Amino acid sequence: MLYGSESRREPRFAANHQIEVRVLGPSQFRAGPGSILDISENGLSFTFRRQLEPGDLVTIEYEGCVVVGEVRHCRERLYANQQQFVIGLSIKRVAKGEEAWRQLIRQCCGR
Repeated sequence: MLYGSESRREPRFAANHQIEVRVLGPSQFRAGPGSILDISENGLSFTFRRQLEPGDLVTIEYEGCVVVGEVRHCRERLYANQQQFVIGLSIKRVAKGEEAWRQLIRQCCGR
């Protein structure tokens, strides 16, 4: 399922995968679980329980794959009466598990 804005360089596709988020800086919060909402080869959106700032560097871990990205935007939302944040991430590099990342992209984006 295609998801996202017409102004993106590439389409994003809906996803629902649990991840582990680690903040490399400069935000104070360091780690916690999250969930991918949508994904493309060079970016993704995920939910997280803490607010992150544009420019923060984070790693996303998913089934043996670790990608490093930069926070592009963060917005608050209420979901099931719980506060969470939707964070847009630009992927900078795959630090570990290149094949696992490609498999996730193929699975979600049909490539």
